[in-house]
Amino acid sequence: HDGVLTAANTDYIAVLSLIGDHGLDTHRSVLIRGSGGMASAVATAFRDSGFGTGTIVARNSDTGPALARRLGYEWRPEVGNAEATVIVNVTPIGMADGPGERERAFDEQTIAAADTVFDVVALPSETPLVVAARAAGKHVITGAEVIALQAAEQQHSEQHPRDHRQDHLVDQVLREQVLDEEGAAHQRKCEQQESGEDRLKA
Repeated sequence: HDGVLTAANTDYIAVLSLIGDHGLDTHRSVLIRGSGGMASAVATAFRDSGFGTGTIVARNSDTGPALARRLGYEWRPEVGNAEATVIVNVTPIGMADGPGERERAFDEQTIAAADTVFDVVALPSETPLVVAARAAGKHVITGAEVIALQAAEQQHSEQHPRDHRQDHLVDQVLREQVLDEEGAAHQRKCEQQESGEDRLKA
């Protein structure tokens, strides 16, 4: 469990840092693909940095809407014709040795409409999405940068006492993730009960 929590901590902190380091305009829009644990940390970092307009793309009809609702973002099951200034992949698409290692998380139209393309996949750091974004002349943030910041944060936390305010912020992110998961599970249970009742009525 500790490993999972540490990963969520460093994901959030690293992405928050990268948003500032790359000078991303928080008044613009963000399109995030994924709704798992890391996607929740990444999306929360964008929301907390000031990105008020965002869309979560996730096929999971429980975690996708729950994450979007918590952040005040929109949800859609597929990318479709969605566009944003910043597009972010937080799925295994493009990961080495994975089923989608040769695929891009976003198509050429979505890449063309964006200013910045961010892929958290670190192996390889030059994913099909990153390669296409570079070819299109887009500003790129890679998973290698996330890994580097995570390593630096881990080393720093071992050598120095943590900022309690930062701890409080990260704890809040983790609590919100748990509430998302619990809410989605409760919704599934209610839907199953309603479905059972409908069958009985029929």
